[in-house]
Amino acid sequence: MQFNHNSLRRFTVILIMSFVMSSTVFAQSDLITALNNHVIPIRTLDPEENFEDLRPLDALLRDKRIIGLGEATHGTQEFSLYKDRMIRYLITNHDFRTIILEADFTGTQFLDDYVVYGKGSIRDGIEGGINSMLSTPEFIDMVKWIKTYNETKPMGEKVRFYGCDMQHSFFSGARLKDGTIKLDVPLSPMAQRGLAIAMDAGIRELTKEMRLQLDRLSFELARATVVEPDPVKQQLYTQIKETVIQQIAYKKTKNHLFDKENDIIRDKYMAENAAWIYHQRGNKTIIWAHNLHVAKDIAINNWPPMGSHLAKMFPHEYYVFGFAFNAGQLNAGNLQGEPTIFDIPDVTIKKSSDYQFKQVNTPNFILDFKTASQDPLIADFLNKELHARAIGARYKKTKYASGRGSFQALIKLYDAIIFFRDTHPITIISVKELAE
Repeated sequence: MQFNHNSLRRFTVILIMSFVMSSTVFAQSDLITALNNHVIPIRTLDPEENFEDLRPLDALLRDKRIIGLGEATHGTQEFSLYKDRMIRYLITNHDFRTIILEADFTGTQFLDDYVVYGKGSIRDGIEGGINSMLSTPEFIDMVKWIKTYNETKPMGEKVRFYGCDMQHSFFSGARLKDGTIKLDVPLSPMAQRGLAIAMDAGIRELTKEMRLQLDRLSFELARATVVEPDPVKQQLYTQIKETVIQQIAYKKTKNHLFDKENDIIRDKYMAENAAWIYHQRGNKTIIWAHNLHVAKDIAINNWPPMGSHLAKMFPHEYYVFGFAFNAGQLNAGNLQGEPTIFDIPDVTIKKSSDYQFKQVNTPNFILDFKTASQDPLIADFLNKELHARAIGARYKKTKYASGRGSFQALIKLYDAIIFFRDTHPITIISVKELAE
């Protein structure tokens, strides 16, 4: 067979492309084989089952004092179920005693009162500033289990709930307004008007006068000292006062809902509040929040997440599980913010960690990065910048369906991944159902 120059060139190009494609497939096949050999299979999602299948985690978590439990979405049932299982495991096998939620700092105290002192009801706890996506059968079952667990424990060994968020000041402001928190210098009329603005979550756009009133409130609160004879309450009330100052800074950012500066401020203060809780409690702590909050490095939009601040403060104590999935159904807000069930198709972007994970033989698994990275193929995979699903409170098909979300090397973000191939939506329980 004879080739002219152009034919030879075309043949050479085809040959090279074939080699590259076959090498890519071979490398990918080798990666999946390596992952198959290193994943920890998830045998059950049932939180009532024993923890024999989680024994491989014992040595990994023995010296860790802060565990981040993320989620690629707020509305995936498997995430809620497995977080319940993980939390019960961490409490019973590793003596964790504090749970920090992506929820209002002051409002979450209603939930803490319920599980520690038996005050109020689950409805009071859920309504007290808890994210509505936590109003699920799985979360409520976990709360009931913790309340029962606490009934046989002395005060120092009871599991406590806290919130690290500061988006709203209704409950914090109410304690200043009704005199529960007393200041050495009472707020001026102008600062009191600022407090009313801070407490109003419905205000999106601030007038110049509103900004001046908020500035006055922030100034007076920063200078004021909490007057409280009980030292424990004094510290708590001082932190509540601080969350109002935080919320003012958050509220003043342009475009209150979707601004990058807004996210930077929020995660910074969430980290500060989580660190305060950890220091005050002085015991092992679990943080329940979205992947984009617990992550140890920037995952999206160039804003440092809460976890990046915590990783710097507690480099040896902080261990993060990112939660990931391939396809299924999701409960999230539509473009109008209304809870809606969405069908989520398979990940199609090949430059995606989820795309690789869905090919693993075990459909649901845990992958610890430190041990798995002993395999060079997995180490290379974990150090590559890849897409991963990261869906917030609202779902937009054109943005999320293919599998885009965060774009970063997994090993920079987390210490391990908990992956589910197929998922189902959470069920949100209404306030009326909570009361029944």
